[in-house]
Amino acid sequence: MNKLFKTVKQVPVDLISYCCDFTSRCPGTKIFIGTDSQNKGDVTRYVTVIAFRFENKGAHVLYTSKKVPRIKDTFTRLFNECELSLELANWIQANTSLKVDCIELDYNSRKVTKSSPLVASTKGWCESLGYKTLVKPSELIAVKAADYFCRN
Repeated sequence: MNKLFKTVKQVPVDLISYCCDFTSRCPGTKIFIGTDSQNKGDVTRYVTVIAFRFENKGAHVLYTSKKVPRIKDTFTRLFNECELSLELANWIQANTSLKVDCIELDYNSRKVTKSSPLVASTKGWCESLGYKTLVKPSELIAVKAADYFCRN
């Protein structure tokens, strides 16, 4: 797993100490994780985001990105998004005393979308590991941030 995370201002951070410090300074903060991907040219870029959601409104985000050779199969590319989010959530919970509150999946439950066939299996997988899981049309703040960084 790529543990090189950055702030929105591109400042690299030590993931463990940053997460622990941030949540202790902002009690009530919830941790949401989401991943998005995009194919550009001959590469697929994945961006995984940790969103520290505040009680009332807003969030603070960290992100990491990685590029792999282009994944032409949509199902595989989208399934990898779930794998990356789960890998990070499991790693955080194994290496800190923090609880990941939610995994956001960039899939749509509407049957007409390409991602809908993934909803049942990936949501079930995440929930079987004890994570609350959200898909569209729910508000997905970590996934929205991941989409932003994927495009820029």
